[in-house]
Amino acid sequence: MNGKHLVKLGLEKKAIALAQTAATTRETAGLTRDDILSELRAVQQNPAAYAAGGVYAPLAAELLAQQAVLDARRGSDLRPAPLPYPTWGADLIDPGAHRQMDVAMRLPISRAGALMPDAHVGYGLPIGGVLATENAVIPYGVGVDIGCSMMLSILPIQPGALRTDEAGTLLLKHTRFGAGVAFDKRDRQDHDVLHESTWNDQPILQHLYDKAATQIGTSGSGNHFVGATRSIEIVSNR
Repeated sequence: MNGKHLVKLGLEKKAIALAQTAATTRETAGLTRDDILSELRAVQQNPAAYAAGGVYAPLAAELLAQQAVLDARRGSDLRPAPLPYPTWGADLIDPGAHRQMDVAMRLPISRAGALMPDAHVGYGLPIGGVLATENAVIPYGVGVDIGCSMMLSILPIQPGALRTDEAGTLLLKHTRFGAGVAFDKRDRQDHDVLHESTWNDQPILQHLYDKAATQIGTSGSGNHFVGATRSIEIVSNR
């Protein structure tokens, strides 16, 4: 029995050496080459049946290990087509965000997803994209925009009582926009979070306290915005 016969069987690398060792043992026992090749094919077809013991056990164990690697690789392959997902405001979303979401929905770990009306291109998953995965965490899914969100605040006043010019003045007074922009010390806003004991309990936070104090109420840069409207009227029967 030589290596060419084993290569023709489809064996490779370590499996060839193990098959050669087993074949030599079987030749010593008086089996013909054809008989040994027949046994090797049987081991290939069902290695689990030979893994418990015997002359072919080492070969069977190697074949099972190789199969496990192949199965793992198949499990990491992208789906041929993305899973379907709902989109809100499709007319306003650029094609790049859709392409990123399509790739995310082809991941083998993806189970569900959605695109919000403000979706736009991110670093991996589009900003404004929602992705549900199984047994997986993607720390860099959306890159530096982790934690971005939108909020609608409904005030208990009639639409006519809201003066947008006054609201605009208050918004400009109580927030700051732009990268690196913060409140001056005299304009800093107080908040309960600044009085938590955690700042002193964790050394790393002690060095960040002043930075946090200057950023309370800021909105950063990019596509962040604040607006006011008086076009919504809330009617209650209670």
